[in-house]
Amino acid sequence: MSTTTAVSDLAARIHAIDWDGDVEHTRSRVALMREYLRRSAVWTRALGTRGWPFYDIAEFAAPGVRAADEVVEGVLESPVVIDQYPTVGRSCVWALHLAAARDAGVPLPDLPDPFEPLIRMYERGGGFSLSTTGTIDIDTAGLYRGRLPDHLGGEPRAPETEAGLDALDGVGGCPPVPYARRTAPPTNPLPPFTPGFRPKRIPGEAGKPQQSCGAARQEPPRGNEWNRSPTFGNPGGLDTQRGGTDDSGLRQPSHAEPGEGAEGSSMDLAEQQELVRDMALELVEAAPDGWTSMNYRYDYIGGGAASENLVTFENGETERKRHPRSVDKKAKFLKSEMYQEGKGTWLGMSISVTRPGKFNAQFHYDKELGVHPIPPSPDSYVFELGKFPRNDDALSDWLRERIDQARG
Repeated sequence: MSTTTAVSDLAARIHAIDWDGDVEHTRSRVALMREYLRRSAVWTRALGTRGWPFYDIAEFAAPGVRAADEVVEGVLESPVVIDQYPTVGRSCVWALHLAAARDAGVPLPDLPDPFEPLIRMYERGGGFSLSTTGTIDIDTAGLYRGRLPDHLGGEPRAPETEAGLDALDGVGGCPPVPYARRTAPPTNPLPPFTPGFRPKRIPGEAGKPQQSCGAARQEPPRGNEWNRSPTFGNPGGLDTQRGGTDDSGLRQPSHAEPGEGAEGSSMDLAEQQELVRDMALELVEAAPDGWTSMNYRYDYIGGGAASENLVTFENGETERKRHPRSVDKKAKFLKSEMYQEGKGTWLGMSISVTRPGKFNAQFHYDKELGVHPIPPSPDSYVFELGKFPRNDDALSDWLRERIDQARG
């Protein structure tokens, strides 16, 4: 006899989510968000409540019934959930409370679970964020929220099956849906900046730290060096056998002493370089036949990630090719590890690789690389500073302009 409950099953699903963004599933994730907006609207109308679209439905459908505190805390205190936009973690808890109502046998409206589309959306590539201009930002797509009546109806907005969602994304993935962003100025000005949190280390698979992700936080250039892009690489080439130790070609960034890590870090720059070397090696191992050079680029702004790998072949042609998702995961980890209090962290990074395996990495603290098919909204930079705060003297004119646009 099974002893599992709706709450325990849902909690297990939430803890198993890979929260790293996946632009290959943007179309299906947008469709699932549309379905959530529809279900939330239908439940709100049936219960006669207010709060649509993101609110604690169980508080009105089953007053007094809550998921166990330890289950809720286990979700909210998870480092990977803390790293998400706040509404994402709250929505997981609201879903747990509604599951607790089912376990308790509380009579509920005969309607499909409102939170199931959100959980499925998270399972297909992570969370979302909200802008002050009326959009729900999913990967690089901006979905206009609209009004509750716009979403009422009985026709589902997303396929019911995983196969249907995969078909929506297309074979081999597809570019993000180019939804137009609202261009009108925000109706509610943003509040003053509030201190953010120090990103916590993200555990690897099966809850164990990733051995290859032992990166040191690299201190950004100071003073008039702020706009320069720190680099390091291995002109001597990569040892394509894992565990190789030919690191004689590694060169330190000019602003750091040999063997010295970022201030306050227990890791040195050699470990950070080893992580980038591992990323370059993964790109080489996955490279198509006939390649001569690759340029991997990764942007991560305010919770939205985008990446690409441009491969040049022997005939001189350059094509965008798929690359291992593990490279993106390491890049995201590296961004957090390179955070410095008051100075922030980089907005974009690139790794250039040439045959047989020489590589060079650059980190851009002042500006993203333009990988996002749709430029990040100004609100994304506000969210970025909430996660990775910078002092006023660490804000470039370009970044300050984006912040001013968001603040109206």
